[in-house]
Amino acid sequence: MSNIKKDNNNEILIKAVQKLQLRFPVAEIQRATGYEKGSISSFLNNKKPVSDNFLQTFSEAFKINLKEFGSFREVGKGNIGKFKDFIPAPTHVKRDTATKRWETIVKKGLGIDMNMYSMKKAGANALILANVSINAIKDLAGHTSEVTTQIYITNLKEINRKEILEKGTDF
Repeated sequence: MSNIKKDNNNEILIKAVQKLQLRFPVAEIQRATGYEKGSISSFLNNKKPVSDNFLQTFSEAFKINLKEFGSFREVGKGNIGKFKDFIPAPTHVKRDTATKRWETIVKKGLGIDMNMYSMKKAGANALILANVSINAIKDLAGHTSEVTTQIYITNLKEINRKEILEKGTDF
């Protein structure tokens, strides 16, 4: 996996961890915040964008004011950030809020005339063609059921057919 585009939240987190001089940063942050070690490691290695919700949880857990390390969007303030709006977070976003943000950022801002679900479908199909498991795609898409994920994957029948032809025996 390659590094993500430099994100201000990642830089804020890294500076805060350096100031705290944590001996085992991943384990200590996991214990204090309840986030998974893999995600924390990805945040610290700049492989995954840090959500505002994580920064808030981190700030509260370590009783540290993160504003001294740079500025970031505060959760619930209604300000839309350029790269942070579609980062998965522990809080639920209403469908109409996500759709409005998509309109503002992607359709109007970037000039891409495609709806959010078309992109979700394209991403799911690309991942299944790259041999990513349906369960992993389900988690990434935020679905609770593989059946819902399978609706988005239009290439699934073709992949299953090829697998049966390759692995199947002649009758």
